[in-house]
Amino acid sequence: MILLSKRRIGWIVIVVVMTIVIAGVRISLIGNGFPPPAMESFIPSDTGSPQQSFAMLSSTLPPSPLKRNRKDWWEPYVDVISVIYQPSNQTKWCEQIATSAHQKKTNNILTGMYLVKMPKTASSTSAAVALQIAESIALRKGLTKPCPTHVRHGSSYKSRQDPSFLWTVVRQPHKRDISEYFHFEISRRGEKYDSKDLIRHLEEKKNNQFKYISQGMESYPLLVNTSQSTNKQLHALERLSSVFQTYDFIAVTERMEESLVVMKLLHQFPDESIVVLNSKTSGGFDDGKYKQTCYKIQKSYTTEEVDHYIAKDYQKDNLDFLLYTVANRSLDKTIEFLGQERVKKEVTRHRKLHQLAEDLCLKKAVYPCTKHGKPNRKSAQSCYFGDVGCGHKCVMDVIRNATKDETNV
Repeated sequence: MILLSKRRIGWIVIVVVMTIVIAGVRISLIGNGFPPPAMESFIPSDTGSPQQSFAMLSSTLPPSPLKRNRKDWWEPYVDVISVIYQPSNQTKWCEQIATSAHQKKTNNILTGMYLVKMPKTASSTSAAVALQIAESIALRKGLTKPCPTHVRHGSSYKSRQDPSFLWTVVRQPHKRDISEYFHFEISRRGEKYDSKDLIRHLEEKKNNQFKYISQGMESYPLLVNTSQSTNKQLHALERLSSVFQTYDFIAVTERMEESLVVMKLLHQFPDESIVVLNSKTSGGFDDGKYKQTCYKIQKSYTTEEVDHYIAKDYQKDNLDFLLYTVANRSLDKTIEFLGQERVKKEVTRHRKLHQLAEDLCLKKAVYPCTKHGKPNRKSAQSCYFGDVGCGHKCVMDVIRNATKDETNV
């Protein structure tokens, strides 16, 4: 019995020592700003070399402990999580053809192009781009109908199957949330502006973009309170890394021209696929679908109380700022990879093509609401659906003809 007790004591000592050693290593890693070794997200390096693990890349960071109460605690990790979007001329996602110009539901076709259509991020414009890409690629491949394209709001992308092309658009967090407030509460419901209501809306919308585009990637909990544990911060970094490894491209609303040009260059999309007419403008009308009524789009604004909240409390525990920053850095890295001068010239060229399309097609395009705010059923012949891609047939024909002779561009 005495011998057995000694063995038990010996095993207990070994377990205690190993626990202390493992805990010490983990504390050391976190104390130096490193994520735990279990994190194995893979990210392209700045030079486009073979992918390395999240933990390996983070070890190149200077010692910078995670600061729990700082709104910008994640800054040292932006370069680590950001990626260089990889070029590819593969269009395997267009192996099947759609049953219509766009997929109202996923139906039985789960492959194809998926736009994760985040509201108030120029989503109507990006939906038109996705549908025009589908038409252009199908035409190039000699198909009789467009490639399958999923462009509705929601989370249908969770059910996607390979081959697929997954992309989305993100926007400056407070601009997106304020735009949403004005669109639904002021423009559509006719409510009066109230700074307290807007602040309440902003508070509710924290992490909204991050959650919307990462559904199905919830291996770890969202950051809720940074004072609870740095582990939640590390899990948030892991989840965001998964986002940038999963998506083929993430555009930025405030840099839409650059974003579309970069995506075109990476995947060799035709010029006519990324030139679209604007769907909505301040002072114009929406798509007329809500209560079958055309609502005038009211211009967004803020007051001092709201500005103060945005500058402080709104940014705390709001991972949308991390997402937006990483998206911008990834776009910067990819532009550097493609060549800044090359991208700059292509943006200039894109603007000329867009102006040409506006000059020749804007008056021909029919929108769901007239300039007097009356519903217009004839828009169904001009738009894909709603106010998405209105005038697209004219635009695509004009750009195709213009690019046949590059001297016109």
